[in-house]
Amino acid sequence: MLIELKPQLIPLDLNGLQRYAGEQKARLSKLNTLIADATARIEKVRKAAAPPPKDLTGAERQIIQNVKQRQLTSEILAIRRDADSAMIDIIRATQSAARAAKDMGERHWDLWSVLRRAKTGNGDVVGILEAMQLRAAYVDILAAAGSVELAAWGQQAIDTGDAILADAVLRENGARKAEERPFMGATLLTLLKNAEHLQAQDVLNQIIDLNQQAGLAYSTFQRRDSASFQRIQLGLKARRGIADAVDESGAIIQQDMEEGTPDLG
Repeated sequence: MLIELKPQLIPLDLNGLQRYAGEQKARLSKLNTLIADATARIEKVRKAAAPPPKDLTGAERQIIQNVKQRQLTSEILAIRRDADSAMIDIIRATQSAARAAKDMGERHWDLWSVLRRAKTGNGDVVGILEAMQLRAAYVDILAAAGSVELAAWGQQAIDTGDAILADAVLRENGARKAEERPFMGATLLTLLKNAEHLQAQDVLNQIIDLNQQAGLAYSTFQRRDSASFQRIQLGLKARRGIADAVDESGAIIQQDMEEGTPDLG
């Protein structure tokens, strides 16, 4: 079976992820400012629209009112189109960031990937060479371990949060035949708590959530469709609970990231 490889996605460390999330927050803030400014302009135009003179017949008043309404609608549409030129660029950027966050959650910050590049064993920070030596030692020890002993090593990795030991146990367990494995790798991944992985997933969720908020704000300004807004809000609430939605590798399970967001290509 051939497995498709994907184009390069430049990895970011935790600091890089936090800066990336900060950029999306700034974009959302700018979008909200643009929306507030455009809304203020629209309200000013509405207030400036004078009612028809009172000394007219009902038919005349209706004709003038229809003309004024068309003029008002045209002015409001012009304001919305003018605001769109800046807003759409922001929406596209937040959508792109959300897609990148989903990919990073699956390819760089899933629990498997975090464990494989870990340089911390049992709470002690070590360098890359020491981490490689420790992994090599675990390979020799675990290869000679029986099923009960391997399971005990796995339990120790869970109890201590030892990322390097967990990685070594998962590799050894996965290398054995299915009937000889004392536990499922997915079980260890579910029970293991890794602070780096949890922190990264939280930041990635923020980036995806910010895209939802930007889409909701833009749709509210541009469409004013209450049924559409309810769908978007439900999607946003679901996104805020995404921390519990991870697959066996610890990656984000995507739940229609751009639900209700305008398709801007």
